[in-house]
Amino acid sequence: PRLTSLDLSKVPMAGSFARAWSIIRRGPDGEYLVYVHQELGHYVAEAVVDALHGLGPDPRDLTPDLTPETGEGQAG
Repeated sequence: PRLTSLDLSKVPMAGSFARAWSIIRRGPDGEYLVYVHQELGHYVAEAVVDALHGLGPDPRDLTPDLTPETGEGQAG
């Protein structure tokens, strides 16, 4: 399933991501950073995990880091 129909080559932008209004930008390492209202964070995280599982088995760790950008508790 698609999480967005936005053209991600044109970030930063605002629009629908996992059916939630969001702001999307690129991080310093090229990753996509998606910001949503706090109340929708859990829903969007579940939608992302469901989409990752829909890609099928993969030897890489597909578990996203869902820790808010506080600098605490992030893996890596």
